[in-house]
Amino acid sequence: MIVRVLSIFLLFSLAACSSVQPLPKTQHYLLDTALSADADTIKVAKAKVTVVDVPDYLKQSSLVMVNSNNAMQIAQYHRWANRVSDSISSALSADINATLSDSAAYSSCTECIVVNVHIEHFYPTQEGDVHFTGYFQIAEFIGSPNQVVSNDITWELTDTTKHRFNLQAEMDKDGYGEAVSKMRKLVSQLAKRVIETLPAEPA
Repeated sequence: MIVRVLSIFLLFSLAACSSVQPLPKTQHYLLDTALSADADTIKVAKAKVTVVDVPDYLKQSSLVMVNSNNAMQIAQYHRWANRVSDSISSALSADINATLSDSAAYSSCTECIVVNVHIEHFYPTQEGDVHFTGYFQIAEFIGSPNQVVSNDITWELTDTTKHRFNLQAEMDKDGYGEAVSKMRKLVSQLAKRVIETLPAEPA
């Protein structure tokens, strides 16, 4: 009798184990990608981008999506590979310098224009839209001509105007991968907006 009870218990245990689904694999996403191996390196960049602030939900590693009730859903298995503010800075700098200097790669930034970006919203929605809003200001490097730009030097705003942006894109399909792809395109659109705002170089 005891053997029979143990056999039945073992069968139920095996059935329960076989019904357990494996956990989904965590996906990591890049907003900025590595430059191609043949990218030209310039000695001096034309512009440097600094993301001054981002909303709290962009300060953590999980991707978010806004539902129809304007509630943010935090993804459990979809994460950013790098800190979002750094990725936005890197992607914007690459796009802007690729246009101004014909190269997305640069080794230093001396006497360059500085773009301070304040991000208010950057997220996809369940309805298939991606939103990117905020503003940017143009700053000027204050220092010696040969000083390399770093985070501990002085900047001076040359234009106190808050250049606002409100960019949107529609996703072609569902999924966080598609959302990240559209978010990257919106960063490129912002780069074009910044370039249109930069002061013209002297002839």
